[in-house]
Amino acid sequence: MPTTATRTDDASPFAPPPPRPWYRRRATLLVAVLAVVVAVTVVTDLPTRPTHTNDVATAQSVITEAVNDTKPCNLGMTEAFGFYADVTTGHITAAHRAQIPALIRDDLDACSYTNASIDDLAGIDNPSSPTGRRLNVIATDVLVWCDPDALTAIGEITVLLDHPHDSAALAKLASAERLLTADRARSLAAIASLARTLGTTFHTKLELVTAPHSA
Repeated sequence: MPTTATRTDDASPFAPPPPRPWYRRRATLLVAVLAVVVAVTVVTDLPTRPTHTNDVATAQSVITEAVNDTKPCNLGMTEAFGFYADVTTGHITAAHRAQIPALIRDDLDACSYTNASIDDLAGIDNPSSPTGRRLNVIATDVLVWCDPDALTAIGEITVLLDHPHDSAALAKLASAERLLTADRARSLAAIASLARTLGTTFHTKLELVTAPHSA
């Protein structure tokens, strides 16, 4: 009686497929993909040292923002000192004198945190690189020029417009003027020093009003 042979070699269509090599298994591939993703994320998040070109670009951007953010306060300071000069010298009409209270309130707002520009100036935050730290100091000095020093000066002028011989207001205005002058000198010196360090020239100039008699 003939016997039926049973195939047990690998060519049998019923034989189980051979196991995949370890490096082609699904679990191994998933682990490898996750490892690559984690590595890329870590490398991307690592702090990078800014290049000289980046430092110059960042510095120019911050100086330009400081110039733009202080423009309203500069205008307010100029106007307030102008009103003070006009009133104290008597070179002002009654109609113009009546407009001053509303206008000088606008000048006060221009140098306070109620103005979006001053709020933007206060929000400047640079990376913790040597250049970034110096820019943060400059931004802080410029902010101090606006508030409290310019704000204080304009506040005392509002008092002196109605009481020109008020000794306390005169003393506070003189003190504020000295602080404004020091703020301006410190800020401009820091900007010039940074420009020398970076070997560049900034394309915008910071204009900080001090007082008509002190440039």
